Amino acid sequence: MKTNPSTYEQDGNEYSRITSILNTIPKPALSYWFQEKAAQGAIMALKNGLSDNEAFRFAMGAADLASRDAREKGTTVHEYVRASNVGATIALNEIVDPGVKLKVEVWLKFRGEHQWKSMAQEKTLFSEKYKVAGTLDNFGEFDGVLGVDDFKTGGVYDSAFVQLAAYNEMLKENGLIDKDIPLRVFQITDEEVVIHTPETFWKKGGKNAKQECHIPTH
Repeated sequence: MKTNPSTYEQDGNEYSRITSILNTIPKPALSYWFQEKAAQGAIMALKNGLSDNEAFRFAMGAADLASRDAREKGTTVHEYVRASNVGATIALNEIVDPGVKLKVEVWLKFRGEHQWKSMAQEKTLFSEKYKVAGTLDNFGEFDGVLGVDDFKTGGVYDSAFVQLAAYNEMLKENGLIDKDIPLRVFQITDEEVVIHTPETFWKKGGKNAKQECHIPTH
């Protein structure tokens, strides 16, 4: 069970969360995005006659709001993705947010063009060896190939593959697999689903670059 934002607890033992550990790794592209949103907020505030101090507070609030909104939309898209992966019918006409609806439409089209067999979703894994734990997005087959998967609606960073590699090790430690399996990040954009692997991702320099392994949905 999860006891606080940085640890999990099982049988009275605490395990560090993989995501909390990885959050210590700098993400320059994400910092730039936050600064850009703050700058846009400051310009808007100054144009409306706010003082420098008021503009600063407004800018930081605008950036925080944009960040929170992106996280909430990402979480909602993830919920629809998980539901579709177990065969649930998605009523697109009931999705109110146009941004969420667009990404869900892109994902459903992509899903319809491929074979998908989910064996576990949102599964929490524990490592006695490393005293860490984490909850993977998906473990299953994509077009007949077993792998461990992550779904992203925003940028993709190097740390995503460190996280997936940790899940791969924990799957082995827990006896769910007996050898390394592919690590895949499915990045859902407004136009397509881009499949990232460690090899293609780092070959092109990492961060947010689209890779060779990418399949348009139209």
